[in-house]
Amino acid sequence: MHPYAKRTNPLLLVALSCAFSLWACDASHAPDDGGDGDVPDAGPRCPDDRERCEKPLRCADLRATGQCGEFERCEENEAEGARCLKESCAEGFRWSSLSDRCIPCLTEGCEAEPTCEPGQPGSLNCGAHRLCLEDGDFGECGGCETGYVDVGGRCLELATCGDARCAGDEYCDRSRELGPRCEKRPCDDPATAVGSDGLCSVRCEMRCDVPGATGHYWPFAAKDDRCVCATLPGYFFHRSEESGGGGALYECDADGDGWVREEVRNLLDEDPRDPAIVANARCVIREAHAVMLINEYGQSSLVESCEEGLLQDPSDEGEDACTPRPFRLFESKRNDVEGEAGRLGEAPPSTYGGRRFRAAELNSLTKACVSALGDYDDDGVPDLVQVQPFESAHGDFDELTRLRAFSHFVELHETSWEELVFPGDPSPSPSILPATVSGILRIKERSRCGIFPLGYGQDAEYNPEDGASYWRNCQRRRHPDFGDDPSVPGFDFARFSCDSPSGSCPKPPLPAHPTHPSFPNPAAELLRNHGLCELGAAPPADGFWRGMGHHSQFQCVRIVGEENEGGRQDRSVSDFGESGSLVFNACVIFDCEDAEGCADSTPPWRAPDPFAPLIQCTQDAGLVEEGAVGWAAYRYRPYGHVDTNGAPVGDSEYLGGCINEIAEYPALCPVPEFSRCEEPERDAFGRYPCHGWESLFLWADDTPDANRFELMWAPELGEPMNGSVLNPASEPICT
Repeated sequence: MHPYAKRTNPLLLVALSCAFSLWACDASHAPDDGGDGDVPDAGPRCPDDRERCEKPLRCADLRATGQCGEFERCEENEAEGARCLKESCAEGFRWSSLSDRCIPCLTEGCEAEPTCEPGQPGSLNCGAHRLCLEDGDFGECGGCETGYVDVGGRCLELATCGDARCAGDEYCDRSRELGPRCEKRPCDDPATAVGSDGLCSVRCEMRCDVPGATGHYWPFAAKDDRCVCATLPGYFFHRSEESGGGGALYECDADGDGWVREEVRNLLDEDPRDPAIVANARCVIREAHAVMLINEYGQSSLVESCEEGLLQDPSDEGEDACTPRPFRLFESKRNDVEGEAGRLGEAPPSTYGGRRFRAAELNSLTKACVSALGDYDDDGVPDLVQVQPFESAHGDFDELTRLRAFSHFVELHETSWEELVFPGDPSPSPSILPATVSGILRIKERSRCGIFPLGYGQDAEYNPEDGASYWRNCQRRRHPDFGDDPSVPGFDFARFSCDSPSGSCPKPPLPAHPTHPSFPNPAAELLRNHGLCELGAAPPADGFWRGMGHHSQFQCVRIVGEENEGGRQDRSVSDFGESGSLVFNACVIFDCEDAEGCADSTPPWRAPDPFAPLIQCTQDAGLVEEGAVGWAAYRYRPYGHVDTNGAPVGDSEYLGGCINEIAEYPALCPVPEFSRCEEPERDAFGRYPCHGWESLFLWADDTPDANRFELMWAPELGEPMNGSVLNPASEPICT
């Protein structure tokens, strides 16, 4: 198991829970657990008996602090405290004893998962020289075979030249078009190299018996007539200030997240190249042909990287055809080498505590809402004001601009890599490195229905009967303030929600539902149990692309005085509090502080890929202090209401965040079956107002179990007709 991927001690969990509330937790207040290691019967207590710490833990507490793994089932128990159901996973996932967590099923219901049995239908292809490990009846890809090393996700043999091993007086010539071959070293003395004069005139005195080196000098000097160490796969040679200018060896991807050091880009793009330096950049470089955006509904949209620009779901021919122009995945030294992130010179992520990001959690796309100057993708622009740049149509290709069009906040999104295999493409070999591998960069929204750090402080998880939790389930549209000005922050991925260049987007034909592609006939059935959290593992049946919506509900902001409001990221103190439109979220990165069995970062499904830090946020519904930087959650903002006669009341247009379901979809509460209320409950985040109401149908006395087809709507005065009576429980109460 990876050192980050561990379980949390229940006692530590409560101590941390209390600490986040600024209250101490004394382990001596916890009753004996009877030695079975489960959560104590009454749950640990905090000594000052504050209500928040006194209550036994809930499933949300266990998930928030890493005790229950993602997608692991949890059992609530109000008296004894919640309990993680180890090895029991949510629908669409199965338990992996190899990785000690729930992993996605590759087949429906996990009924036909791949195995390691070669030559059989459904057999798992882990790639050359990668182990396939049995996990019960299933198979999973593991590490590399003995004698091979993982370089960029490929298992490469350490000391080969094509199919041969070179003798001591030979070197591997990787410049030949017909493939690598062992050649006799041009200089008899192994401590000399061929210089720019074509002679064995360069004397080598630097040490090459260091990690990452073969122990030999490269037989040809660099352009500056200085020697170069021959490298092993996964390393590159670079002259830097750190090495005193003499050169040193560095790992291509020290943190194992799939992103290669920026210096490798520089030496590959140098014009003209230095052949000796390039020959010893033994790296596998990822080259993204497209970015797959995956929203929290499980829908995906492919944005292809083309000569023509970024084309979303283009056709294969005609005006929308794509001429591929991929971009490579490089990151700075600060984001690749553990400990370098401390060079930011900032305090820990916030005044509430926490830890710094680890290198494996950062890359050239990762932003974080931490401080006014924090720059966690290391692009030179504070994340608070950074935008996803727009490229001009048919403009000159710029690799960095193309890459940063997908920068995102780690609090809201996660990334992974999916390799593509094109016919005729050779598999990278240690003797032809550096090499590129083609693939798709996947950017996925964190789901509000799962382990989601932001919120409003009124709920622990989605509950269909609790209106205060409906913010997790509600539908959102693109924020109406989105426009053509690329300098305005706060609209990450908004451009990919629809074709309209500004404003909001057309609404879907109906709220997301797992089985209904359109509204049912209200005479037979009303649409119910809709929304994000009601889908389970199914996508919306209507197939309508709902875009990437987190920007419409959550925004990274800085609190300023009324007189200092500047850009969209600046919000005044008066925007918060009970009468304000925003709820402030102060977030920290959860820190296990080396406690045994604790998890504070989630490993990727497949390595190499980034880790996802475990982020916790505290919601403050009151006023906040000037200078604070954090997340603002939009409260529900009423619009589109009508009075009992159907006349408009208040704002008529969508204002961002959760939609007003009855304004957008009146068929949810058809009149006259349900009467109208002027103002739906505001703390239910726009949920349709007739939720839980009984129908105003007239029910036949002699047919109490009549179908909807057989019922009649009550007349205007509610008088019985045809022997029917008004349902006595049907009168709604509007407040």
